Amino acid sequence: MITVERDLVMPLFCSILSIVILIITTVVVLRIISNPLVTYIAILIWGAGLLLLIKWILLTAERNEALREFSDKLKISRLTLPSGELLELYKATIKGEISRNIISISIGGEAHNATTRYITTKSFEKISEVSAGYNLKELGADNILAIFPTNEGFFDGKILKIAGGKYRDIIIIPITPRITSNKVVNEKVEGDGELCFYRLEIMGCRVIGRIAPLIIKRARSYRVEIGAGEEIRGSFIGKAPLKIYSGGAGSFETELPICKPLIIVVDARTLDMEDIAKEIKSILGEENTIFIGYRENTYTLRLVIDRPLAKDLVKEIPL
Repeated sequence: MITVERDLVMPLFCSILSIVILIITTVVVLRIISNPLVTYIAILIWGAGLLLLIKWILLTAERNEALREFSDKLKISRLTLPSGELLELYKATIKGEISRNIISISIGGEAHNATTRYITTKSFEKISEVSAGYNLKELGADNILAIFPTNEGFFDGKILKIAGGKYRDIIIIPITPRITSNKVVNEKVEGDGELCFYRLEIMGCRVIGRIAPLIIKRARSYRVEIGAGEEIRGSFIGKAPLKIYSGGAGSFETELPICKPLIIVVDARTLDMEDIAKEIKSILGEENTIFIGYRENTYTLRLVIDRPLAKDLVKEIPL
């Protein structure tokens, strides 16, 4: 279980730094103006600003404490939701993207300045109200989550929100993959003097693979990857796929990383995909692409011949 709290350190540091700079600026201006009325008004404004900052810090700390307390209750109850809570079931899509803006300046020549900012967009559609005994594993069976090295991310599925009481607006996002189908993939990747056969047996979350190159020209190694399918791809096209094998010819056996169960607890009022991405990467110790959850045709299986100083040969198959 991952609890995503609102970070207080950086916002507080930036706020204090801004206040110090503005105080110094105000003091300089007041000395120049030397007007008692202006000084009085400035003190009132600074007092109000300071009170608002203190209120924000206290409220954020209180919400973080409620998140931790609720998470502890979930752990103790073995993921059974506490009784007495009013719960709402939602269909949710959450996307975090880096927006890039290029500003052109032409003064005696042309110059470009790029600015970036992180944007989280959320879409919540209420389905119904549910009881406290709702099955989280069942709820999260079709949920999917993608996190990329840039901390951009995508979630789609069903979530629960607490509608009242001490834990009001806390969101529970369960991702509990259930893969029962078995697949056998027999494919060849060829081109530009290369030919390699890939055989993969996918049994639930287990993968047994064999890579057999027949013709080698520039091939350095062979990879099997999971890439984002159409549902996730959208604006994330071209993002790094998730490697499940990289090496030479031969056999391998591994677990699909998408099968790791995960439950995220976060405050709806401060929900930010960047915070979720950073927390997940910190807990899992992973800086590369992360896919968790499974839904038919959500991902593509990428069979790759890695060729230095030449374009890689790739075949994509819906997973």
